[in-house]
Amino acid sequence: MPTSPQRLPRGRHGLSPSYVADNQRARILVGVAEVVADKGYAAMSVEDIVRRSGVSRRTFYDQFRDKRSAFFASFDAINEQVLAATTAAFASTDHWPEQVRRGLAKLLGTLADEPAFARMAFLEMAMAGPDGLRRLEASIAGFQTLLVPGETMAKEPVPAEVPHMIGAAIAELVRRHAVRDDMASVSRSLPAAVYLCLVPYIGPSRAWSESQQAAGRA
Repeated sequence: MPTSPQRLPRGRHGLSPSYVADNQRARILVGVAEVVADKGYAAMSVEDIVRRSGVSRRTFYDQFRDKRSAFFASFDAINEQVLAATTAAFASTDHWPEQVRRGLAKLLGTLADEPAFARMAFLEMAMAGPDGLRRLEASIAGFQTLLVPGETMAKEPVPAEVPHMIGAAIAELVRRHAVRDDMASVSRSLPAAVYLCLVPYIGPSRAWSESQQAAGRA
């Protein structure tokens, strides 16, 4: 989870209005994530957010309609960073099975390091209703695109639903760790996650071999 920006100096400071607004918005987004980690979405109030962020209620409402819109914006901002890091790790090699290993290692490692975001994404988004679930679904779909190159390696056509099912299975794995408040150990599931992603495309023997290479990183 990103560190909250430094609070602005009091009084006249000569900073541009756009810089001030961006600073305040970033502090609110981090504050939302911190409050959700402490209290959960349902119990979170706007007062909690402004207190944690160090902004006024007027400033909050200049940026957001309500706690729900701030919650979604916070999720979107952090999720974008997580997916960007995962994609960068994936793109750091040309060999697709190794891309999957690196991408999954980065994803699970990031979630282990950022348990507050994992809780926000895989437990609290459901508390925000259908719109929250749709956001989580879109996030999982972003990961599923990393499986597309595997289609060229498959000896037989892979059903179109398979990437979605893989993404859902990995999301459930993370959710179970979040429920147990045990995100620190989620990276130990890297070999199984690698096997799950690869087996429909390259078969059980090669998928097993690749998963065992991932075991040293778990």
